[in-house]
Amino acid sequence: MLGGPIPETAMRAFLTLLALLALPAQAADGRQVFEQLCASCHVPGKDDAPLLGDRKAWGLRLKQGREELYANAYHGRRKTPAGRGERARISAEIQSAVDYMLREAGY
Repeated sequence: MLGGPIPETAMRAFLTLLALLALPAQAADGRQVFEQLCASCHVPGKDDAPLLGDRKAWGLRLKQGREELYANAYHGRRKTPAGRGERARISAEIQSAVDYMLREAGY
């Protein structure tokens, strides 16, 4: 029936498909932001930064909650500068870099 209400299951399937289609772009953006802002510390482990792909180290940090990780990356923590010194970065870009690092650690 045209113009009628959309069944809930169809709407959920549609929204899930849209989210899945967006994932590759988000992953690429996260990797790019990581490479620009985070890799210099998280690849060599500078100043005790958790290494990219270190499941144990990221698991311990993830226990704080994803929102806390986002806040730490955005505002800075220990020797991590706020937004890696680029305050103009929007929080979504910083979040995408954190999500990328978590995915690389298997989360």
